[in-house]
Amino acid sequence: MRGFDGADFREGGLGISGRSTRCVLVGAAITYVLLLAAPAAQAARFGIADDAGKYAEGNASFFRQVRALGMTENRISIHWQPDRPRTIVDKSFLDQALPAARAQGIRVVFHVFALSPTALTASPSASEEFAEFLELLARTYPQVREYVVGNEPNQPRFWRPQFTTSGRGTAAAAYVELLARAYDSLKDVDPGIRVIGLGLSGRGNDLPFARSNASSSPVRFLRDLGAAYRASGRTAPLMDELGVHPYPRSDLDSVLAGDRWPRAGLINLARIKQALWDAFAGTGQPTVERGYGSTKSVGRRWCQRAPGLPTSGARLPPQRASGPRRRTTPS
Repeated sequence: MRGFDGADFREGGLGISGRSTRCVLVGAAITYVLLLAAPAAQAARFGIADDAGKYAEGNASFFRQVRALGMTENRISIHWQPDRPRTIVDKSFLDQALPAARAQGIRVVFHVFALSPTALTASPSASEEFAEFLELLARTYPQVREYVVGNEPNQPRFWRPQFTTSGRGTAAAAYVELLARAYDSLKDVDPGIRVIGLGLSGRGNDLPFARSNASSSPVRFLRDLGAAYRASGRTAPLMDELGVHPYPRSDLDSVLAGDRWPRAGLINLARIKQALWDAFAGTGQPTVERGYGSTKSVGRRWCQRAPGLPTSGARLPPQRASGPRRRTTPS
């Protein structure tokens, strides 16, 4: 169906229990979400990541089609603009789309980020202003219960600078400040709001002086994120869920191709869980229960497609319960 660029799969509780599950993959892009401070167990839910319903003149028709496909969620992008920090630019569209979605039983998730990669780092007040914008959104649309904060902060396309001039990673520490402010602002409005962090890219080269795309791998970005969190002295969490984008390296690759450590493809998510454990275990930030091999951490899958690619089926491999490991090592 035109305009559908994703499908969302969610398993309740803390995740899957070693069973293989089917997800219809329509192309190349996948988002995986680890539930950290998980809500009560719930039935699987499917959805899409698509803004078509926000802008369509016939909102009701769009959401009826979503529902007819058996889907119950729509993740919608909200772009924060630093020159208009307290303006909900698409408010008129949202005012129409959200009631239309609700009428069809579609749950809306807000994905809030800035289009400019320096928008959240160019000014000392940017993080605070972004958090105030999230508060405004939450008070304006109390029916929205989940927020994705930022997008791929380990990639220069969405976050700069990634490194200092001496080559030291700086993006994770800056993002910790943003996520902490965002979490507190949203929870102040309603403690029941779910905060999804990062939307972490599965790619990254860890080359601060690269001619292009100087970026951070997901494993090392999580390491730096945990170090910055610990150094901050914060005892409250940063997020309720961790979003990961384990995209294939090419649109022609199988989603089961994987990637080399310290990057991560869909079949390499155990190393993301281990890195999360290493970064935050013993702190106020909930994490996976046992590090590598845990069967109680996987939460949601968003399976997205590139426009024009044919639909194909793929079986997701079961998570292995091989016992805890305490170090993040190549695999």
